[in-house]
Amino acid sequence: MHYVADYYLKTYRPVPTPILATAILLGLLSMVLYFMLFETNDMLVEMATMTREGDKEFFSVPIVLALLFSLVHGHFTGRFWDVLGLKHKT
Repeated sequence: MHYVADYYLKTYRPVPTPILATAILLGLLSMVLYFMLFETNDMLVEMATMTREGDKEFFSVPIVLALLFSLVHGHFTGRFWDVLGLKHKT
């Protein structure tokens, strides 16, 4: 079992603080977005109903929300893998 610890100690490189801070910040922002989505789901359903009934002002709300979630969660996932030290093969 000691060879695993030796390998880890030889290959360990501490995570730079800005990457870790960015990952934590983006993770918190992602959690806040999901909480806000949970809290405002009734309003979003109401907007969808109004759009279906002919009021086309709110058609862009789901598109903007999907783009925002995609960007925040995607950047968080990228930083998360950087913190863990996993990189793609080149």
